[in-house]
This record gives sequence, structure tokens and C-alpha cells, in this order.
Amino acid sequence: MATPTRDSAPNPISRQGGYYRLLLESAKQAAAFRAWPARAVLMKQIYFTGVQAVPPVALLAMITGTLVISQMTSVLGISTGFTIKVLLWIVIRELGPLLAAIIIIARSSTAIIAELALMRINGEISALYAMGVDPTGYLLLPRLTGVTLCVTILSIYFIATATLGGMLVSALFQAVPLYRLADQFLAMANPWELGYAVLKSTAFGVVIATVACHHGWTVSQSVNAIPQVVTKGVMRSIFLVFLLDALFAYALFKL
Repeated sequence: MATPTRDSAPNPISRQGGYYRLLLESAKQAAAFRAWPARAVLMKQIYFTGVQAVPPVALLAMITGTLVISQMTSVLGISTGFTIKVLLWIVIRELGPLLAAIIIIARSSTAIIAELALMRINGEISALYAMGVDPTGYLLLPRLTGVTLCVTILSIYFIATATLGGMLVSALFQAVPLYRLADQFLAMANPWELGYAVLKSTAFGVVIATVACHHGWTVSQSVNAIPQVVTKGVMRSIFLVFLLDALFAYALFKL
């Protein structure tokens, strides 16, 4: 078995620099998207994180909307107004962004951490420096951008699918036409509800992408460290997402 080559590349993003340093160094390389290779990496990341995640997100969203409305209806009775409020308060504000973020953590964070860690341990990042390619703009920036965009878009998709599923179940239980529920939903929904969900989802995406890239980028020079950094990165992402969600809820309560 070949011994991995120790990576001797200069690394401005150290463990001490933290997540902020990684974001700063990546932002400085925004011009990298002018080159096709960086755009190609971005499109591959969007395909893996976003397009391939559509089926599980749709399935989970339909199940979530169905369960929320059916359980609320069985416990608190039938009320179309209450049904709409539940969809607004629970699905749009909380469950949509949160569950979409968890799916991305489970699917994409692990892949990003393991991929970047292997590239550093095997000396591929050193090879990029040797070829005159800045790996920050080629490897990190497309992943940060792609994951952030996908978390935001998938959250909106989750919200729409879960809302539709909830209204279908509500129409079935309450014998109310679906179009009447949709009209009532549009009348009660405020634009800021979706704006709040989009803002929260974007923040989740930045956190998830930054944590994944940082833990993969700063791995120690040992293959045995990869499972450890993957586990640590996933747990850190989940913790920070829930913490950020609590901060958003507190800010909303104060408004």
C-alpha cells in the first residue's frame, strides 16, 4: 500500500484562523469564477448537493407536512384557519429551513470533508500550488457558494412541498376544496414569512459549507484522522445550525 504524500503546501487557513479566516480567504478569490475550472467545480457541487437531493427532500417534506397537519387536527380539532397558521408557524418558519439543512449536512458535509481531507493528505493541494493554481479559489470557493445556494433553494422547495402536502391532508380531513385552502393561505401569508425563511436558510448554508470546508482543509497528515474530522465536522455543523436557529427564534420573538 502506497504511503500518502505529506502535504507541504502553504496553508493560510489554519486551525487557529477558524471559520472566519476561511470565509475571508475564500471571498478574496471571488475572481476565480472567471475561469472555467472553478465554474465547473461549482456546477458539480450544485448538482450533487442540490439536484440529487431533490427526491429525499421532497419525500421528507411531504411526510412532514402530512404528519404535522394530521397530528394537529387529531389533537386540536378541525379548523382551516388553524391549519394555515400551523403551516406558517411550524413549516415555513422552523421545520423547512432546519430539516433541509440537516439533509445537506448528512449528504454533502461528509463528502466535502472527506474529499478535501484526502486531497490534502495525498498532496494534491501541493500539486495545485506547484501548477500555479490557488486551491482556495478552485476548491473552497465553489463549495462554499454551491452549498449555500443549494441549502437556500432546497429550503424553499421543502417549504412548498410540505405546505402542499399539509393542505392536501387538511382538505381530505375537512372536506374543504384545495383551492379554498390555497386562497386562505395566500391571504394569511406575509412576504416577510418567506423572507425570514430564506434569510435563515442562507445563514444555515454558510455555516454548513464553512464548517465542512474548514475541517476537511485543516486535517492532520494521517488517513486515520479522516473519520474523526468527518464526525467532528458533522456534529459541529448540527450544533451551530441549532444554535443559529435558536438565535433567529429569539430575534423573531423580540421583534
